[in-house]
Amino acid sequence: MYNTKIDYGSELFNASKQNNLNFSLPQLNFLHLHTTEKIRLSGYTPQNPQELALEIVKKALSFNENFSNTLRIANALLANTYDAVKNAYKNRGMIGINNLLESSEIFDRETRYMKDNAEITTINTLAEYYKNNNTYGFKLFLSTKNYSYTEFNNLDEKTKTAFYQEYAKNRFNLLLEKYDAYEIFEEFPEEMPQFFLNLETNQNPQKIVGEYKQKVLIAKTFEELYKRFEAEKVGMSFEAFKYGLTVYLNAKEKGILNRTDVFTIIDYSKPSNEKRLFVLDMTNHKVFLSEFVSHGKGNPKNGFPLNSNEKVEYVGNEYGSNLSPVGLHITKYPEEHQEKGFILRVEGVEKGYNEATLNRGVFFHESPYSSEEYIKRNNYAGRSWGCFTTDPKKHREIVESISGGSGVFVYFDDEDYIQNSVYIKNEAKVLEFVKL
Repeated sequence: MYNTKIDYGSELFNASKQNNLNFSLPQLNFLHLHTTEKIRLSGYTPQNPQELALEIVKKALSFNENFSNTLRIANALLANTYDAVKNAYKNRGMIGINNLLESSEIFDRETRYMKDNAEITTINTLAEYYKNNNTYGFKLFLSTKNYSYTEFNNLDEKTKTAFYQEYAKNRFNLLLEKYDAYEIFEEFPEEMPQFFLNLETNQNPQKIVGEYKQKVLIAKTFEELYKRFEAEKVGMSFEAFKYGLTVYLNAKEKGILNRTDVFTIIDYSKPSNEKRLFVLDMTNHKVFLSEFVSHGKGNPKNGFPLNSNEKVEYVGNEYGSNLSPVGLHITKYPEEHQEKGFILRVEGVEKGYNEATLNRGVFFHESPYSSEEYIKRNNYAGRSWGCFTTDPKKHREIVESISGGSGVFVYFDDEDYIQNSVYIKNEAKVLEFVKL
């Protein structure tokens, strides 16, 4: 998917630059193809789905956000509902979002016939289930229409489909009300087809609803803590905060942190001309340092990909890769390095993702190409050989704040890591954190 050439690449590239974004062509390609595919799967086919996808992505880019949030906003715009947009980006002011929707000619023209994509997909899923399963409830529904099941089977396919659809819609609304699943639907729209199908087929639907209501509580707790730490004000993405807090809580429970009073999140979803190193005060629930930090450039000579100055596209754990690692690290104590001066080594604790960090010589050190002056002059930070380089004016304060066994979580939107890291499991721990 990432290597497919897109027809509208130049327009999206210009839109990205106009909004001060440094998205790569592969990222824009992915956004466009993802949106086009979502339109196709929605069951509604406009005359030119690629053109519609182009407009949706351009509007998502206008939020001037990082890549993961832009993708979420594009998904929300596809649903074309106020609630979906609010849910996708709850911590932004709604005035701009309302104006975006109200002023969107493409939506007026192309999507006035579209309902919430999640609801449509859910109803279609239920209808298909009733079609393939001779349920007692559907037979009762037919009786209210004065049809026997035999008479129904003699109808043409189009009419039968309409019956299945109507029954599915009735059941959808009934289940939504019966289990008070409105917040669940709002919080996890993409999971709703399977959720409602499970309610119809599982012997213990109350258990399913209970598990999902727990998920809603967890999601809302993360959102509340994101506000409490004022993480958005300093520019940290919600994803980096959520995963970072989960990693901290799991590491704390495992007893591998000598210091639990501070925790560092490096948010590599952000471009290098923005502050993306954040030190959190875990006692008083605030971010007390936010600074610039560089990333590894990569090493094509050794067969590894190359990162741009502006943005991280690749992370790595391999020797000679010159890539920065992802995941949880534990800080050592400061020391003097013959070439780099005052440094702080870190040890990666996640096998397959960063266990080589210490021996690779990836550590914190200062560098002029990570200074605020350099970044303002060039609109990007320079690249390291994998190290976390910081502004010389801020470096000592950072090192002294986090040294001695605190955690450093390096976030990057890497699906493999997010799905497999043991430290990202069990998000329910956040419920215990708010009680502290």
